[in-house]
Amino acid sequence: MKNQFLKEYSSILLPGELLIHIYNIAVLVFIIYHRNNLASADTLIALHVVAGMAYTLFQINRNRTNHPILQVMTIWLPLIFIFAFYYETGLLNRLIIPTFQDDLFSAIDITLFGFAPYIDFRELLPGEFWAQFFH
Repeated sequence: MKNQFLKEYSSILLPGELLIHIYNIAVLVFIIYHRNNLASADTLIALHVVAGMAYTLFQINRNRTNHPILQVMTIWLPLIFIFAFYYETGLLNRLIIPTFQDDLFSAIDITLFGFAPYIDFRELLPGEFWAQFFH
């Protein structure tokens, strides 16, 4: 019975969902490894464990029932997790590279294009959205 459940569950796991689980586990391992350098490591560990369990339970319930809301959430939950992980990855990146790399990327832009495109685009398209987009 156990093998049949795993076989049925693994056959309906979508590639994007599998990537979400792999990324969640990788970030969890990273947080555990850098636990001494993070003030809120225990909270982050608990959040990742709970998020992984909740997402797995969602997938199991979605596959057992054919409810339209669960099917729609199949599309939106990975996007929500990606945005949450994106923000958190930026924070965790500060453990590896403690300084901003703006000068390095500005030099690369000038080497590639002969000018700093982000400055020219910011002047052509003023506004906070475009400034963040081209930064």
